[in-house]
Amino acid sequence: MKSLVASCLLFAATSVHGLDLERIDLMPGSKVSWIAQDMQLNGVPVSIRQVDTSAPLNEVVAYYRKAWDSQHPLIQRHEGDETVLAAMQGERFVSLRLRTEGTATRGLLTVSADPASHREDLASELPVPHGAVVVSRQQYRDGQHPAEALTLRADTPVAFNKAEIEGALEVDGWRKDVDTSSSSIADGAVLLFRRGDESMRVIIGSDPSWNNETLILMVKQ
Repeated sequence: MKSLVASCLLFAATSVHGLDLERIDLMPGSKVSWIAQDMQLNGVPVSIRQVDTSAPLNEVVAYYRKAWDSQHPLIQRHEGDETVLAAMQGERFVSLRLRTEGTATRGLLTVSADPASHREDLASELPVPHGAVVVSRQQYRDGQHPAEALTLRADTPVAFNKAEIEGALEVDGWRKDVDTSSSSIADGAVLLFRRGDESMRVIIGSDPSWNNETLILMVKQ
């Protein structure tokens, strides 16, 4: 369940109110691919890219320490087999998680607006069961369509929250196509709803690591 929550939190945005989240000093020869673009996390614009280079890890770390630390104070720490570099660069926060891949290096580059300068926005039009708390809200684009993902926790039973979500979506014109159990989540269920060309996926279950609270992931595309 913890990996499910973590996977929900990777979202991004490129430019909001003139803040550039794309241009950044990268090591020459790096191969860059977007993971998330044109998105927000709890109202804060973020961008996420994968950065690959043929250089070994120590050379990559040395390059960014020189390139970034000359402009802004740089923090370096180790988390398991990853080396994390982070810095505030003006109004944006930059972090790079690096790990060895054979003889090369792979990095996850995250650039976000300063969370302190953005009001947290957890308000959503998606149905939130009574008593449930929004943990995170992500807004992004899926092709040409706006999309949203909502992660919630509730201290009420799974069945209660499932029934509330189903009822609210039915009233709002959604048709349930799939309702199946999930062996990866305690008391879990995976639901799929459709409305016109829109789809809504709901994963719901009990989380033993959080006093068996109900964990809900809703993804509208």
